[in-house]
Amino acid sequence: MASQLFRGIESERDKNVSENVELSVFFRSNPAPNAAFPLPIDLDEAETTAVVVLAESELVGDSEWVDYIHNLAERTESIGLGSRLFPVMQEEAGLGIEIDQQALRWDRWSR
Repeated sequence: MASQLFRGIESERDKNVSENVELSVFFRSNPAPNAAFPLPIDLDEAETTAVVVLAESELVGDSEWVDYIHNLAERTESIGLGSRLFPVMQEEAGLGIEIDQQALRWDRWSR
């Protein structure tokens, strides 16, 4: 799912009419070298930042990843409207990340 989202965003960027629009897209699913989770996300890089978290049982079962997501949630909340975290539950177990943001329940969509 993450790869499909990434490809979709990349292709839409090429269709932008305005040449002044810049869109940075980062896909983080692997730990940084010598770390348990990915590199931090620079929330000050742009005027607006959206972080999409694809939550499922494997993520919930890793306490370091859950801490990483909680830290992102706190940081995006402290910035205000310029930064938002969007959790997408790929399966019901993803609710175990226990963050306050309302989740998109992809696990309930009929396929």
